[in-house]
Amino acid sequence: MKKILLTLNLFFIIVILRANPLPSPSVDISEIYFDDNGKWVIELMYSDAQQDRLPIDSIWIKTSSGISEIRRFKITSSTGLIIVRNDSLLSTLAINPLEGSVQIVYTVGAYKTSGKTIIYGNLINSTINSPQKGQSIAGVPPYFQYTGLYSIDKSPTIGTMNDTIGMCGTIKGRIYDKNNQLLSVTSGWFDNPETDIYIYPKADGFYSTRLYSKKNHLEKLFFYTSQSEGFFVNISPIDVSMQPDSVVSVDIHLLDQLNVGITEINTGSESIIKIFPNPVKGLTLNYEIGIPVNSTRCYIDMVNLNGQKICRFSITENQGKISLPSTIENGAYFINLYANNRNYGSSKIIISR
Repeated sequence: MKKILLTLNLFFIIVILRANPLPSPSVDISEIYFDDNGKWVIELMYSDAQQDRLPIDSIWIKTSSGISEIRRFKITSSTGLIIVRNDSLLSTLAINPLEGSVQIVYTVGAYKTSGKTIIYGNLINSTINSPQKGQSIAGVPPYFQYTGLYSIDKSPTIGTMNDTIGMCGTIKGRIYDKNNQLLSVTSGWFDNPETDIYIYPKADGFYSTRLYSKKNHLEKLFFYTSQSEGFFVNISPIDVSMQPDSVVSVDIHLLDQLNVGITEINTGSESIIKIFPNPVKGLTLNYEIGIPVNSTRCYIDMVNLNGQKICRFSITENQGKISLPSTIENGAYFINLYANNRNYGSSKIIISR
């Protein structure tokens, strides 16, 4: 009888764990700093650490010149920082302050995971310039683990959680519409998740906003109306290599009309579509919709940052769950709500599995 009860208990525990899986621990580079002598220090950030269940067993630093394992590290909470120097490693590892690549490799149980690779300097595919004296390369909080967004930081914070102080410059200029006329809008704004830029145009076509200190490439913006409707807008490509506290003047030329295919819907101040949890760490999304859907054709499109549709889900209830495809990749996406072919709202989500 005891064996039967024990077997049943184990069965129910397994069912519960599968229905409510705990997120696996992750380790990412939080900050890289070089002193005046070129010696490096790396700050790592770990999250969702469950040392009693899913311990982080080992961590390696991988660079352009080689790879070395961290000799010892201490996990003190579910989220925290690990400071790594050359004397923290089993073998000496060179990191060039002028250009190179740095990546984290770690194991959880029998699984080995590679973190995001930071490429800096003048190398091909580098996303950031080499840090100057007194600067660091730092992950942009709070979701750099998922977005992979890193910036030059003129106020390093090795040993404490990152902030955005000293990470940004200013970009400003004029916005021209498709007919090369100064854009005149009274509401709405643009953003671009890959650069985390937000542009609020003035009625006379001028704009000014902050931009993180990295190599920024823009060829598409997402335009939100005052009712949180949104759609992608192509622009003439822009490349801006920003430094902290610098000011760069760049005009933006739209290649699409802002009013194509969009009907204004009076939704008030309440959000039309809510998606949670966000960031998403599994294959299930919860949604809540603030419009009646029982008597209308309603669906949700999931779109990547390039405007490509990933999948579509039919909606028949005002709240429910969506099962994502198992092949979905980590990253940022837009969730667009449509009813009767009208775009009623958009929400950004981050997937990190």
